[in-house]
Amino acid sequence: MLASLTSGERTLPQVLAMAKTDSVTGKTKVAQLLTALGFGPARAMTLMEQVGIVVDSRAAGLGERQRVALLEALDH
Repeated sequence: MLASLTSGERTLPQVLAMAKTDSVTGKTKVAQLLTALGFGPARAMTLMEQVGIVVDSRAAGLGERQRVALLEALDH
């Protein structure tokens, strides 16, 4: 799943939608998703803080507002 995000086969909105039904994707940490998109660890943490996502949050644990804020911050 991370490889498909890195390669561009899937987009972040697609992966976040998958997290609701796929347990493996849902257990993936948001920081790992951002790193797969090319963000460094520090930049990923800064972005997460800016949109109100706790450092250890997993994809399935994001609320709708957090999901929207993250996607807007990334212009998706």
